[in-house]
Amino acid sequence: MVSQISASRLVANVFGTVRLRRQAPDTWLGIGPRGACVLAGHIQAEAIMGPPLLINAVKSQIPIVGQVYRVTRGADRTEALTFASELLEFCGWLHQDIGDFTRAMMWTNKALDYAMELGDQRTISYILMRKSLIAIESGDHGHGLGLANAAMSGADALTPRMRAVVLRTRAIAHAHLGEAADSAADSETALTEATAGLTQDENDCAPYCTPAYVAMETEATRLLLGQANSAIPVLESSRSQWSLTSQARDHALLLTRTATAYAMAGEPDQACSVIEETIPRLQALRSSRVAGQLTTLRAHMRQWATDPRVKDLLTRLDITAESFSLPAPEPRGDQ
Repeated sequence: MVSQISASRLVANVFGTVRLRRQAPDTWLGIGPRGACVLAGHIQAEAIMGPPLLINAVKSQIPIVGQVYRVTRGADRTEALTFASELLEFCGWLHQDIGDFTRAMMWTNKALDYAMELGDQRTISYILMRKSLIAIESGDHGHGLGLANAAMSGADALTPRMRAVVLRTRAIAHAHLGEAADSAADSETALTEATAGLTQDENDCAPYCTPAYVAMETEATRLLLGQANSAIPVLESSRSQWSLTSQARDHALLLTRTATAYAMAGEPDQACSVIEETIPRLQALRSSRVAGQLTTLRAHMRQWATDPRVKDLLTRLDITAESFSLPAPEPRGDQ
């Protein structure tokens, strides 16, 4: 267990040090160096501590950001706004990943306020995309689609990778709404944009949006649309090529989606084999997205609950799911 003091120190190192000094006649506040949008330090801290331990430490920085925001002007204010939008967007993400969608949207809305004042279309579009995902995961799929459309309204200002990540989000919304053709079209265009992103020179908020990432997310939309048989080959290809040094949560998602695809396709033996590989990867993961996919997997596997192997795996999955101890999702709108 990491203490709150240790957590705060780690976050201070991740986010950079806030420096305050008085210079007559003006007050000057500067914020330490940060990269664009999603820092490697954010990912490292979350991987070490998980969202539940990190949330309070991140929130403890927000009053300082508010103080900086209130007193800065000129170039320092641009720096403060950039920092604030990134920090609050990340705070929203942490709440989203533990299934607290109300607070996730609250912090992401505040991040959008800072981004709007900043006037940077890329930051605005990225945060609108994040709002779209929160709405989708909370069950408000129509609102999620509308937010994704709003994020794409400034498409000409976006990098290929950013267009890819917005299109990927819109494809998910279409899939939840049963709009298979629109989902497939957005997924195809997202893959084209992600491929173009391999050669882009500009940094952006979505370095993770590679063709492999889009392909994996596309297969997730196919599962939502009941197209398990077509999803299995790509999921298996991703599974065979997965690097164990990559993000543990995404690996767990890939495995649970692959097992779900086999269960949906009526292949319990293959599903069981993937589940046996999956269970050790789920230990200590407290992610709403993984928990949601795990719920779907268990529901599909229960049709073979009398089989001894399946029964044992379901028991182990139930115990694992209980250990997540996540808040119950708060579905809204057009589920």
